[in-house]
Amino acid sequence: MITKIKSGLKLFYRSYAWLGLLLLLLDLVSKLVIQHYVAIGQEITLIPKFLYLTLTYNKGAAWSILDSDAGHIVLTVISWLAFVGILGYFIVSYKKTNLLQKAIIMCLLAGTIGNGIDRTFYEDGVIDFIGVYLFYPNRFPIFNLADCCLVVGIIILLVYIFTTEIRIRRRKRKLNPPSNDRVKSQSEKEDDGEL
Repeated sequence: MITKIKSGLKLFYRSYAWLGLLLLLLDLVSKLVIQHYVAIGQEITLIPKFLYLTLTYNKGAAWSILDSDAGHIVLTVISWLAFVGILGYFIVSYKKTNLLQKAIIMCLLAGTIGNGIDRTFYEDGVIDFIGVYLFYPNRFPIFNLADCCLVVGIIILLVYIFTTEIRIRRRKRKLNPPSNDRVKSQSEKEDDGEL
């Protein structure tokens, strides 16, 4: 029994499931706290002319894309399908994924579940509360921690893909250096007096 618990805890730790759970809990708790202490439209300045908290609900996606009842349903379905797809990929490729890939997947899962829960259980849509001024007084769309998990996960994934591709190409060049013994063209043969 104790051996099974230990192996389960090792799997929990090595799979980075703890990271996904931690990020999801931070997202859910932060939304509950904001809903309890901040009124809709109220602004609490954290860093003047840069960062503030406010409470809004968004049925749509970023920049209120698909902000309607029908869009809300479509995005709810997309959220849960994305969750199933990401989780399925993680399960199938678990043994082949490294620690960074596991961390990326957990970020994506936490963000997908966090927004999926909002879309499923809140009629008004996703709870957003983090506001940023890009260049004061211009505001970036309000977002939440689940959105941060998704964006950071995707950025790290893209950097990982590009750096891996660069490493693979460099290795191929080292293993197969370009040959200097290329075939001479007709004009090069004439210039060298070979014809």
